[in-house]
Amino acid sequence: MKKNAYYYEIPRGADFTARVLSCTEAEKAPEGLSHSGKLYCVTLDLEGFYPEGGGQPCDRGWIGTEPLLSVQEQEPAAAYSRGARQETAVSETEQPPILHYLAEPLPVGECFLCRIDWVWRDRNSQNHSGEHIISGLIHRRFGFHNVGFHMAMTLPEEVGSAIPAERPGMCIDFDGELSWEMLLEIEREANHIVREDRVLRCFYPSEAELSALPYRSKRALSGSVRLVEIPGADLCACCGTHVRTTGEIGMIKLLSVLRHRGGSRVALCCGDLALWDYEETRDAASAAAQRLSVPVSGLPEAVERQQAELARRELRIGALNEKYFRLKAERFRGSSRICDFETGLNNVELRKYCDFLLRHSGAQLVSVFLPKMREKTGGETEYSYVIGSSVIDLREGGKRLNSLRCGRGGGAPSMLQGTLFGTEEEIRASVKEAFSE
Repeated sequence: MKKNAYYYEIPRGADFTARVLSCTEAEKAPEGLSHSGKLYCVTLDLEGFYPEGGGQPCDRGWIGTEPLLSVQEQEPAAAYSRGARQETAVSETEQPPILHYLAEPLPVGECFLCRIDWVWRDRNSQNHSGEHIISGLIHRRFGFHNVGFHMAMTLPEEVGSAIPAERPGMCIDFDGELSWEMLLEIEREANHIVREDRVLRCFYPSEAELSALPYRSKRALSGSVRLVEIPGADLCACCGTHVRTTGEIGMIKLLSVLRHRGGSRVALCCGDLALWDYEETRDAASAAAQRLSVPVSGLPEAVERQQAELARRELRIGALNEKYFRLKAERFRGSSRICDFETGLNNVELRKYCDFLLRHSGAQLVSVFLPKMREKTGGETEYSYVIGSSVIDLREGGKRLNSLRCGRGGGAPSMLQGTLFGTEEEIRASVKEAFSE
């Protein structure tokens, strides 16, 4: 990132005017950008849009009426097509320019009003400053290092955050194991720092000063290094955007912690994102409490009671199913092939039913079917199926059955599972044809 770049200095909420220095057709889209059609790289004489970097997404906004698709800092040659037309109003400087990706070209030399999406910028700044506080406190308290930082519109699936798409959240990887109790202590201290509204300091120390400072960094650094200091919490090398005071973060909320590569992955959000997460969690808890006729504080005990009751019901249902399966097995005793249609079972019970018939009826081939809700044109019903045999390799027959009845599925030589369409009469005929002796 550029030292004292305008995207660091631009007043909060401000627009700016910039002249187009170059406009070229991009050879390819930057990583993470999904775009069909042509893509253009534009450079400006005033670089107020923050480019992707430091674990932080790039700014959003508009150049004139054209929405920004991406902002990247990279060598121009990486983005230009070889042999493509290139209009350039000025010669390239030694420092790589900021590339602004647009869906339409802009005329070189003309000036445009540039507007930053400040809601997006502020949320990223809140998140980034909040991450520094959490990482700094964990490092000071437990000695663990931030070894990975992911800030994006959507978090990895395993995080399980309530934050929906288009609301940027974060996860941080640490090189030590953190418990939820440890993190709650950190969260309380972090929000105390937020309430104290401490002033952040972003500065470039000299090399001599840098060598004497106990700052956090993932790698050894030298030369012009930008440090971000949050008094009493953190001192870290960083090229991201930040709030001016900790009070602007609003709130820090830790969402989850998971074991990850011998350490921990912590998900969190800040500012209005943390408020939204609280609102959604509270609404969900209130709805569940109302359903269970208990206060929100009584939810854990109520859920435990429900789980215990469900477990008792499952045992009773299992015992009744076994009695029913035994009666059906007696009915089919002596049949070498069984084709049966059932209702009222779930897919797990259907498999158990097939297995029970195989073990207790003496049949060599058992096919059981369960109707689903969906129907095709012409009244054909979709069925789940389980087919088992102790003497026949079912795989080829299963392929024929799926072909005959628009089915999908497969499995092991001794048992198949899947879905297909048809009437009972059609399915019986297709099973007979697919598994003909």
